[in-house]
Amino acid sequence: MVGSAIPKRWTFSLALVGLLSLFVALNTVVWSQPASAQGTLPTVLDDVQVPGSITLTAGQTITIQAVTRDATGAVNNNLEDLIFDWVSTAGNLTFPSGVVNNSEEAKSATLTAASSGTVTVSVSQDGGTAIDGVTTVTVREVPAPGTPTPVPQNPPGDPPVIPTPSDSGQSIGLITPADGGTVQGASDSNVEVRVPAGAVSDWMGATVKPVDRSSVPQPPAGSFRLGSQIFDFKFTDEAGVELDQIRLNRAATVCLPYNQADMQGAYQGIGGIALYRYNATTEQWVRLTSNVNPITGQVCASSRNFSLFGIGLTTAPPQSGTGLPATGDAVPGTGLLVVAGLMGAGLIGVGAVSLRRARRAGNSAV
Repeated sequence: MVGSAIPKRWTFSLALVGLLSLFVALNTVVWSQPASAQGTLPTVLDDVQVPGSITLTAGQTITIQAVTRDATGAVNNNLEDLIFDWVSTAGNLTFPSGVVNNSEEAKSATLTAASSGTVTVSVSQDGGTAIDGVTTVTVREVPAPGTPTPVPQNPPGDPPVIPTPSDSGQSIGLITPADGGTVQGASDSNVEVRVPAGAVSDWMGATVKPVDRSSVPQPPAGSFRLGSQIFDFKFTDEAGVELDQIRLNRAATVCLPYNQADMQGAYQGIGGIALYRYNATTEQWVRLTSNVNPITGQVCASSRNFSLFGIGLTTAPPQSGTGLPATGDAVPGTGLLVVAGLMGAGLIGVGAVSLRRARRAGNSAV
């Protein structure tokens, strides 16, 4: 009677609810069990990881650390009954041998690198198969110290006495390998050449001689013009004989004085003053990277080659013409001509109509 009073759809629903309650009850027992009762994965050693490669120098010390993971892939520091065994072919290795635990002490070893090789740690659990972690060690060679630059030495014997030039306007000085030397102009100390140590390999003399501007090659028109000072710097042997095509081992510093006329004559004022050297091979004046010192009134530059040196002044750029601008060879297109023609015809028509109206108005007024 009760069964017949309950609709079939309710009966089916109650059955489903009962099955679901039974499923939940059964699984609750499993879910309530501790993880250790469900399996042994977290307690089993599955992998050992160490640095894949390291680069050291001979004698360098480094500590290598092993990381243990369980079967779930997680880092696990609570694994039990582990034995760490370290082996090195890359140098001396210090480690606690045969420690049966997973302490930080057991998982690390200290390497003093000697040569390229490997460091291997073998980890076993409770007498099982060992799992290896291998670190490749590369020992780079320490570069040998570079060959020190030899200290310039003077030749044996006493320094020579360079003969005094016959020209009273020319000055000369001794240049030595160990100390170099400085030579100044005969009448102006702001004319000088400073030669560093090591620039020459033997006893030498350096001469400084003023030169008249009209006697030297002139620069091309429009490039620059020579200023107030031109000097000939040359080197001689210890006997005073001039040397051609001399090139120093190290650059010397050449300085010439400039004056008010140079500043006024340069297109850019003091910024337009520079030192030039005449290249006899190419027969051209070469502008040198110059430093203008307004305190000493000198312009200086470095050079390893020697010949004529002069102050150069920039010139004003050429002025452009003031005539009408050139129209070029532009030709209007056909379309533009047609439009212009139509506009012209229209203006003519408008003018004609206006003229006729003006005439009519004049006739009617008469």
